[in-house]
Order: sequence, then structure tokens, then C-alpha cells
Amino acid sequence: MLRAMTLLSALRWLKLYARRARTRRQLRDLPAHLLRDIGIDDAARARESARWLWQGVVAEEVDEAPNENARGKPSRVSLIPNR
Repeated sequence: MLRAMTLLSALRWLKLYARRARTRRQLRDLPAHLLRDIGIDDAARARESARWLWQGVVAEEVDEAPNENARGKPSRVSLIPNR
């Protein structure tokens, strides 16, 4: 039982690392005009692309989702880093 839980835990970490590698590679290869669209400059791209796989998103760097949409209603956007 313990061995199966350890294996599942290791598989979860591998899946997380693979996703981080893929998204950081995609960010690195993104054209400059698309970076401007999402509000990221070249320095931020370089910092994020240079992170090790075990380094997640730093709390200060995560933009909070807006509390209200344009009509003043609560936003349904959820921001869950590292998931």
C-alpha cells in the first residue's frame, strides 16, 4: 500500500515537472507581439524560462483575478497556481 502511494506521488511530481517544462518552453518560443498581448516583457519571460522545474510560481508574481467583471458582478475566474 505504501509503495503504491509513493509511486503515485512520484508520478504526480513527474506530471507537474513535465507541464512546467512544456509551458516554460512555450513561453520562451512565444512571439513578441503575443507577449505584449498578455502583458509580459522580455525580462519576465527570461526569468520564468530560466527557472528550474521544481521552482513554482512566486506568490508576488501571480496577478490576482479581478473580483468583479465589467458589469460589476463577481468574477468566475479562478487563479490556482501550480495546478
